[in-house]
Amino acid sequence: MATFQEFVQTELPLRQVVIFGSFNPTISGQNASIGSYFLDNSVGSGPYIRYEKIGSNSTDWRIVPPSATDISGLNTIIGSYSAIWNNNVITTNTVSTVVYETLYSNIDSTKNSLQEYISYEWNPNIVKQSSTIKLANGKIYMLATSDGSSTTHYLEMNLRPISPFFTSTLVNYGTVDSYNLNEFKSCKYTIEVNDAVLNKTHYSEINVLSDGIEVAVSEYGTLFTSTNAMVEYGGYTNGTIVSLTAISLIGSMSDKTFKGIRTNFF
Repeated sequence: MATFQEFVQTELPLRQVVIFGSFNPTISGQNASIGSYFLDNSVGSGPYIRYEKIGSNSTDWRIVPPSATDISGLNTIIGSYSAIWNNNVITTNTVSTVVYETLYSNIDSTKNSLQEYISYEWNPNIVKQSSTIKLANGKIYMLATSDGSSTTHYLEMNLRPISPFFTSTLVNYGTVDSYNLNEFKSCKYTIEVNDAVLNKTHYSEINVLSDGIEVAVSEYGTLFTSTNAMVEYGGYTNGTIVSLTAISLIGSMSDKTFKGIRTNFF
């Protein structure tokens, strides 16, 4: 990008308010109307880091993704910050897909705990909104709230977010699948049910949520080749275990097989 004026003409044709400076508005603050753009070129000759005003407070700004014309300049930003993260280098082959908001994703930390990571590597001058870290013990955390200075600001992510399962020869109200509340409170199922005798199929998605006492189950996106729905889902808890159950509405339950996946990230 040759000049600031050229950048504005090509990248911000629809914006009514554009503010230009050499500082991070999420830290130093900058008053502006919601929807305004702030352009920060404090990293050097470019590219301009773009922020969008999203709230009434002076620090309510978020980094917005770069366009394709900015990709070549990402190496400048990566180079300027790599020393802060010790030897944790972002490889250049991720540049084509990286956006500023997740610039610090995919960094493997040599620290063994989240507290150790914060104590030695947390830096208030680095924007880490929506960033993730992977510690040496294999744990993955995503920054969810505030500035990342406390362990309570992070959510631990599930290393196996998709779990397949297969169940057959059930009785009515039999358990299709179960999960532990100590690991997560909610999940999403995608299940295909086949009846070997009727030669019919029932397909749907099911959301499950529990507080340890009650279980809420919502089935939607239901498709079936039979005249009516073949199964109906429910749920129950036993201690910390939440179970998804099913009853047969057409045909015998013992003739049905359940194939599906359970998805949960937290």
